[in-house]
Amino acid sequence: MQRGNTVRASDTFLNDIGLYGVALGPDTWRDLSKDFVGCAYAKGDVIQSSARVADRWLFLTRGIAASQQPTPEGQALIARFFEPGQICTNVTSAWSRRPGSDDLIAITDVEGVLIPDPLFREEFLRGHVFGEYLRLKCMETLLFDKDILCAKTSNDTEVQYRFLEQNYDEVVLRTTQKDLARFIGLTPQGLNRFLQARRLE
Repeated sequence: MQRGNTVRASDTFLNDIGLYGVALGPDTWRDLSKDFVGCAYAKGDVIQSSARVADRWLFLTRGIAASQQPTPEGQALIARFFEPGQICTNVTSAWSRRPGSDDLIAITDVEGVLIPDPLFREEFLRGHVFGEYLRLKCMETLLFDKDILCAKTSNDTEVQYRFLEQNYDEVVLRTTQKDLARFIGLTPQGLNRFLQARRLE
């Protein structure tokens, strides 16, 4: 991890909070953001390893991240992608304070704001203004995760790829076919055959 531009990333974060109708005064924001850290990760970097307890939450300001899970066959499937404006971590690990089952990785070069878990937890559970934003953001994530689950359990490649097109337009444009295949559960060759047949329909 490299240190990113904390001021620029925090400004982007504050703008996103405003989009949810949550008004944070300058003093409140100054107190909160003093513990934020601007960060940058290169493509392929592990942002949060499954080998350690998740102790921070990432607000993504640029790039694409993904939750990656190993399989018994030694492959690495993508459970979901994260785009700018989303908050991500290994949620199970952060909440249980135990190592998790998936890695958070940078699919492209990534920038964002790191929020320490104790601050996130305190604000989520008891915070009034910033806590309201975090609760709204997490509810949005839960609802989207349900949509992902429905698409991924359909066992229909067309349904899964259409979900990517409709919900992850930046992912489809900026990531490799290999990563898209890992989300759907195909080999890159299998996805290529599907896309070729789809273009002929």
